[in-house]
Amino acid sequence: MSVLAHLAAPMGEPGATQALAYVLNKQPSIVQAFVKLLGVAGVTFDPKHRVESERGDDGGRISGRPDIKIFDAKGNLRVLVENKFWAGLTDAQPVDYLKMLPEDISSGLLFIVPTQRVEMLWKVLKTRCRDAGLDLGEDLLEGDRGRWVPVGSKRMLVTDWQNVLDTLVRAADDPAIKGDILQLRRLAETLENLQPFRALRSDEVTNVDLARRVINYIELIEAICTKLDADEADLTYGTARAGYYDQSFYRYLEWNNRDGQRDGAYLTLSFPMWRKSGGITPLWLWAKQSVQLSGNIDGTDVSGDDKYIPIRLKLGVERDRVVEDGVEQIRRMLT
Repeated sequence: MSVLAHLAAPMGEPGATQALAYVLNKQPSIVQAFVKLLGVAGVTFDPKHRVESERGDDGGRISGRPDIKIFDAKGNLRVLVENKFWAGLTDAQPVDYLKMLPEDISSGLLFIVPTQRVEMLWKVLKTRCRDAGLDLGEDLLEGDRGRWVPVGSKRMLVTDWQNVLDTLVRAADDPAIKGDILQLRRLAETLENLQPFRALRSDEVTNVDLARRVINYIELIEAICTKLDADEADLTYGTARAGYYDQSFYRYLEWNNRDGQRDGAYLTLSFPMWRKSGGITPLWLWAKQSVQLSGNIDGTDVSGDDKYIPIRLKLGVERDRVVEDGVEQIRRMLT
């Protein structure tokens, strides 16, 4: 582990943000190379030589604290950067951040995340934009290195830390600066692989809403399975006892597959998958690879002999509507 990684890793994402801002401010060619990452989305400009990090919102008009702001040579805000490892999105992300960007010149909102989180986070970002009524275009860049999409006159992008740091290393013509970037790479690798026990905070321990919400998730599993059992003549639930196993609460579902045989899967509140997916959903359908399900289901995660299919919970609606939507998702998988 490098000295930077050793010192900054306990700070988590804020430490990585400060280190990235430090590197970008070392010389003009570095921030210019960083801005060129957005050129594929049509965001091109001559950047101001210094970036701003964690300066808060614009006079309190919009909630949120963007990690890094990049301005053009004339002082216009052009890019907001949000550095993520495993923390979830805030309420302001991405919609309120997009509102901070100017309408009349090319601008972009860039999320930098671990490679394994690019796809999952991208789906969540687009869903939040659509739920807010924003006009999304089609994805115009696919692949492991990133995604981007037009949002009205602006651009929203996701890329991985490796892509960013590879770009900066190529732009560095000073051995000392290249050394700083390589240390930042070690820090990013440390944070990508680190799942530490963080010191407990009073607001976490005393937050009874968290306990209520976990109970709500367990109750949703029961309600969804009960309704499926009532609606589908060839489907039953509860043939295995509800319980807790491998950090997951579950109920068992069983149905006739296309070959006339019985298949089964667990509807689970899976804490490991919830974390691994970057917070896409707490509820998953957990089945063996051999279980027959309909079509290619978006967001499926394969782990050994098992597969996990996300049940995307409907936001901002009453409980009955959440249950109905969950039932419909599972019904489409089984029929």
